[in-house]
Amino acid sequence: MSIRDKLKRTSPAEDSTDIPTWVMNGSKSTKLLFKSALEELSRAEQRISTGNITTPKSAKLVLATIAKNAGLSRSIMHQRRQPELCQWINKKNAELEKQLKKLKPKKTVTPSKAELTSELKTLKLQLKEREQQELRAIVEEVFNSNLLDDKDKQSREIARLKVEKEVLTEKLARYQKRNRDLSHKFEQGLSRTASVQAVPSSNKKN
Repeated sequence: MSIRDKLKRTSPAEDSTDIPTWVMNGSKSTKLLFKSALEELSRAEQRISTGNITTPKSAKLVLATIAKNAGLSRSIMHQRRQPELCQWINKKNAELEKQLKKLKPKKTVTPSKAELTSELKTLKLQLKEREQQELRAIVEEVFNSNLLDDKDKQSREIARLKVEKEVLTEKLARYQKRNRDLSHKFEQGLSRTASVQAVPSSNKKN
C-alpha cells in the first residue's frame, strides 16, 4: 500500500482533497511526517477532550515525537527542510491551545523565587538544546547540498554559523547574568535580615 493510500485511510470520512497539495506533491519523508502528525493531532485532541493532560507537551504536537513515530531523524523536522509542515503544525498547536483554554480557565499565580530559578534553568537548557539542533540541521544541509565541494560557499556558511553561535551564546550569557543578579539580591536580603535580628541580642548583653 502506498503512503498516499495510507493517508487516505487515516481519516476515512474525509475526502482526499483535504490532504494539502504540498503533502500530495511532497517527498516520501513529507508524507510519512504528515501521517505521523495527523495521528499525534488525534491523540492530543482526545487528551484535551477527556482532560487527560499529564504535561504541557501532551496537549500539543511535538516535532521530536512526530519524527520519531515516522521513523525519521529529528533534524528533518526543521523550518528549512519542512517549511509547509512546520507551518501546519504551528497552526494546529494554536488551535489545540484554544481548545485547552476553553476547558481549563487560566489562574493568575505569582511565581516564587524558586519557581523563577527553575524556569530560568529550563530556559537555559532549551536554549542550549535549540542551539545544538540548529547547528546539527545546518551542518546536515551543508553536506546534503554538497556545499563542501564549493570552498567559497563553504566559507560563507561557516562564517554564518559562527555568527549564529555568537548570538545564541550572547543570549545564554544574558540569562546567566540575570540569574546571578537574582541570587545576589536574594543573598543581600538575607544578610540584612540577619543583621537586624542580631542587634537586639547585643543590646541585652550590655
